[in-house]
Amino acid sequence: IRKIVESDSSAVTLNASSHILWTMDLKRIFPNLSIKVTLKVVRDIKNAILLSDFIDEVKSRDPAKVDQYKSYLSSLRSQLL
Repeated sequence: IRKIVESDSSAVTLNASSHILWTMDLKRIFPNLSIKVTLKVVRDIKNAILLSDFIDEVKSRDPAKVDQYKSYLSSLRSQLL
């Protein structure tokens, strides 16, 4: 949080699985902050889906992980509606 405030950041990229869990808190503290998440492992996909309302962009070196994320998120939303 200190880095965001000191550098007056408008965007932040979260790379580690445990860091993805901070998206909700960061968005509440900094509502205009753009949050980008990098997916590396399956746990990242699961965490990103749970916190998708607070994430602005999802990326990965492996395009299949982004496709998985989008597919799972779409399926979840269709089940909830």
